[in-house]
Amino acid sequence: MRKPGPAHSRALRTFVLIKVKDLKTYPIPARNRLEPRGESPVLALLRNRNYALLYFGQFCSAIGDQLYGIALFWLAFRLTGSSTAMALVGAAQYIPYLLFGLVGGVLADRFDRRRLMIATDLARMLAAALVPALHVLGILQAWHLGAVAMIQSSAAAFFMPARSALMVAVLPERDYQRGAAAFSATIRTARILGPLLGSFLFARISLEYFFLLDAAAFLVSMLTTAAIRLQAEGNARFPGQSGVGSLLDGLRRIGANRNLASCLIGNGVGMVAWTGLYSIGMVLVAEERIGGGEVTYSMLVTAYGVGNVLANLVVGNLPVRNRTAWIFGGWLPFALGYLVLGFTTDLRMGLAAVAFAAIGGPVMDLEARASPTRWGRSGP
Repeated sequence: MRKPGPAHSRALRTFVLIKVKDLKTYPIPARNRLEPRGESPVLALLRNRNYALLYFGQFCSAIGDQLYGIALFWLAFRLTGSSTAMALVGAAQYIPYLLFGLVGGVLADRFDRRRLMIATDLARMLAAALVPALHVLGILQAWHLGAVAMIQSSAAAFFMPARSALMVAVLPERDYQRGAAAFSATIRTARILGPLLGSFLFARISLEYFFLLDAAAFLVSMLTTAAIRLQAEGNARFPGQSGVGSLLDGLRRIGANRNLASCLIGNGVGMVAWTGLYSIGMVLVAEERIGGGEVTYSMLVTAYGVGNVLANLVVGNLPVRNRTAWIFGGWLPFALGYLVLGFTTDLRMGLAAVAFAAIGGPVMDLEARASPTRWGRSGP
């Protein structure tokens, strides 16, 4: 057999060089490359500096929110001994979401999201700090709690759409769903850590100083949000109609779409029920049926957080095909879980009931994650 001569060797080297140049010119698509194994998806997301800042700041803020939620209703109950007073505080907390929910989405489209978040965090921080200040002065009353709740919720109605829209700006499109799932899991984890911290603090500090910790958490949120750096187009105002025109357009869309209108009405009714049962009902169950007061309440809220986190891990990445079914499937365990809680006097049964009720939140979250480009908007 004839051996290859110098001419053959030169031809082979030339062929190889051409192919190497071809590979440089036409790189392998990113979707076909092998990703490094063994790295946590959350750690991969946290390599994004802006996302990491948002993630950490909102995690601290969520723990503060839990301490605030525990203290708000228990303090109203301790000051008055009245479930009616708690209900009025709950109404003051919920009504701003109804009044400003759509407006908040419009503003998130048209104003600098970071500045909007910082401004609303500042308002909430000052409102939270007002409670311990009034306590020190010896003039704190239940209606002050209602006023603080209204300020906090009004600011939150503008903050949450801005935060959702900012998350879209800090994440590449391919990471939207994974980033939203990780963020949701973190917020729900705060529902475990916040009540646990509350249980530790109950015997050590007065309920009024829980609000001071909440104010400190808002300060952390403000600082981390201020540290986020975006390109100009990532935080630009949304072009097109005026804010009023966009709001009216959103209302027309709702009126023209019976399914959307039904979902919004149902969600509004459901949120009223959630506020009453989660915030007020569990206080009364812990105090009057199961017994144990604040400690039992903290255990119930912690169980709710555990149910949230476990459900989020199971359903977090499932595909969404029938949105109506997912929404209905979210409210069903909530209704059944709280129905059982209302009739039980056993702590273990109560913990199991609220953990089951908590499945509903992550299930309904799937619908929102399915349309990340609409986060923060007032329309469908």
